[in-house]
Amino acid sequence: MTLPKSISQLDVEALAKEKYHNVKNTLKDSKEEIIFLLEWIWPVLIANILNNVAYLFVNMAFAGRLGKDELAAVALGNTWQFSTSAIAIGTLNAMDTLISQSYGAKNYQLIGVTVQRAAIISIIYCFFISILWIFTYPIMVAMHQDQHVALLTQQYTTYMLPGLWLGTLLTILEKYLQAQGIMKSSIVVGVILNIANAIFNFIFVHGVRGDGGMGVIGCSLATSLSKTISFFALLGWIYFFKLHERPVKTWYGFSRQALSISGLKEYLHLGVPAGLQMVFEGCGFEILTILAGKSNQTQTQPNTRLLGPTSLDAHSIAMNFTLMTFMIPLSLSIALSVRIGQLLGARQPQMAKRTTRIGFGISIVFMMVVSSTQFFSRHFIGSIYSSDIEVRQMVAKLLPISALFQIFDGFQTTCQGIIRGVGKNKIGAVINFTAFYLVGLPISSVLTFVVMHKVYGLWIGLSCGLAACAIILGIVVNRIDWNAEMERALARTAADGAGGLMDEEETLGLEKDKQDKEDQEQGDSQTNSEDISIDGAEMETIKRKEKEKKKKQQHHKKEEKIGLMNEQDGDRSSSNSNSDSDEDEQDDDDDDQSTTRTIPSSSIVLNHNHHSDTIDNDI
Repeated sequence: MTLPKSISQLDVEALAKEKYHNVKNTLKDSKEEIIFLLEWIWPVLIANILNNVAYLFVNMAFAGRLGKDELAAVALGNTWQFSTSAIAIGTLNAMDTLISQSYGAKNYQLIGVTVQRAAIISIIYCFFISILWIFTYPIMVAMHQDQHVALLTQQYTTYMLPGLWLGTLLTILEKYLQAQGIMKSSIVVGVILNIANAIFNFIFVHGVRGDGGMGVIGCSLATSLSKTISFFALLGWIYFFKLHERPVKTWYGFSRQALSISGLKEYLHLGVPAGLQMVFEGCGFEILTILAGKSNQTQTQPNTRLLGPTSLDAHSIAMNFTLMTFMIPLSLSIALSVRIGQLLGARQPQMAKRTTRIGFGISIVFMMVVSSTQFFSRHFIGSIYSSDIEVRQMVAKLLPISALFQIFDGFQTTCQGIIRGVGKNKIGAVINFTAFYLVGLPISSVLTFVVMHKVYGLWIGLSCGLAACAIILGIVVNRIDWNAEMERALARTAADGAGGLMDEEETLGLEKDKQDKEDQEQGDSQTNSEDISIDGAEMETIKRKEKEKKKKQQHHKKEEKIGLMNEQDGDRSSSNSNSDSDEDEQDDDDDDQSTTRTIPSSSIVLNHNHHSDTIDNDI
């Protein structure tokens, strides 16, 4: 009765040990993944600040010494340039999906092809964006901007055109490296960009001797030259350190495959929604800035505003600080998109799922720290930007709302990175549009201009929109079928002979053929030499197994034959022993001789059996 109980106890102990080891291995893998992500986040964070934020502040700092109109022109020009180029820069996020998944799937040739496709699409984008920039002045006048400011904005934007083209190519190279996990190169480029931009601003804006310079033209010209230098510096960095060949070769030269219609469609299928996603989010913030300083100018009241300059200044300060802290979840988002894409391409869907959960944990911890710091230092932050007491007090009231807003913003940005890594960019664009334009902006407008009549309503409405965005994206990410997304990633990164992309069914068919021995034995005329060598090796294995099977059959037959011989020898020995016993009564000497004859007979049988066992073992 105790035997079943002891067996059940052993089973429980075995299960407990197995569970313990599983938990231990999971914690170990999670710890390694956290360290891995953190090692990616910090270089991306520094690179984002240097390449997207710092040089713009340098431009505004130099322009601010020229006058209010010049400062306004540079600020307006930056807004105009971002709004018009967001679709092009956002489309490049398709590289995060395609290159990372190709890298994980070890389809390295497709990485170089994707870079070429990104360049082709970006050149087309830049052509149309350049037309808009050339006609900046009439567009600004049509938007009721001051004519002098509009003229300065035109000058600033025109000389930024070289920076548009070279800056876009620079971003392509950065994403080419980042999607492979090479993160630190962007820091070097960012340092070069900002040092060169500061030096050129000093030379061009005010002049070397302080005898007058080029004004706002000098700001944009300095940035264009800096981006040109940075582009060729990164190109030289890649060539000198062989980053296109190490650790694996990812550049095979220019290829006609980049012009494949199916490949370009696949790139745009991922890129356009990603671009719209950036447009919806970026323009949503710009609209809030416009609402914060919305004028109600008339001939009788030329300088009245619905909220006033104090509200606009406080809003701009809070938004500026928020942009700086936003670089943290943005960096995590980029790292997650690359990591998840690589894991899906490498056929590790469960690891991708675990990385997603780890990313959520890191995001929550980061944003809680940022929000707490922002809340407790709200009075100090306002004093950094402004000496006006009223502005500082309003900033101190806005930052607690911004602290709550940061938590939702960080979570939704993390989700966006996960979605990019998976390749669900279209869903991200739809959710962004819904959250910003159907939830956030309507609530902001009602609270600001109907209920509260204060700028706080803008931030409360924005927080509601981001909360809705975070909740919906969280649900989408939680419902991801990781095995299905792995199959889609394999289908997306499987290049056919024409340079396009195979569909999912073709890829699954190939994978099944590789695993099925019967299909490998049949083969087809299109199988390459490597596949043929693999099939040959498998055929040798099958033949060897058949030979072993035949030897085993022969072994069993020999055993049966030997068994029959043993039975016959046993019968003979028993008959001989009977006859010998009869003779024993007559003569004792004959009995001894008969006994000696019987012993060798049995020993021969035993030796024969031992010898047969030895033969069988050798066989």
